[in-house]
Amino acid sequence: MKAQIDIDNLKHLKQYFGDDEPDFRAYALWNSTPDVLMATAKFFYPDFFEHDDCVFWGTKFSKDGIKIYKKWMNNLKDDCIAVQRVMNHIHVSEDLGMIYTIGKPSTIGQLNTQNIYYLAEVLTQTWGLSLRNTFPDKTIHIEANRDEEIGDVIITFWAETSDKSD
Repeated sequence: MKAQIDIDNLKHLKQYFGDDEPDFRAYALWNSTPDVLMATAKFFYPDFFEHDDCVFWGTKFSKDGIKIYKKWMNNLKDDCIAVQRVMNHIHVSEDLGMIYTIGKPSTIGQLNTQNIYYLAEVLTQTWGLSLRNTFPDKTIHIEANRDEEIGDVIITFWAETSDKSD
């Protein structure tokens, strides 16, 4: 089922357009700084990179990422697909709510379940596009699983890996 935006849950947008049909593009352009627009572009079309035939988030694989990767490879008996699925997963409402950690109020907490589901669908599509464009010779899998009990979505992705025993 395709998720729809719940406009009534978006009070600023609702106030801005009233009963008129919202123009999301115009709203975003009128209400964003260049910094926010560029950060949003990277959020929806992020950077990825390859390590040991596996694909990972560009931002999650810092200096500590190698240590975490090695730990997961050890724990998951060198199953690169399982490691990718673990290291690349996010909980949409939980992880995006981490805005709290930088001392500013989180806007994600204001989204209702319907809008979380919509955002997850869009992220799955745009991240999948970025992954497939970045790695055109790899078979990429991306999945989003709804947790209806808590109203969240878990998104993860992985690339099929070559058999290193050949």
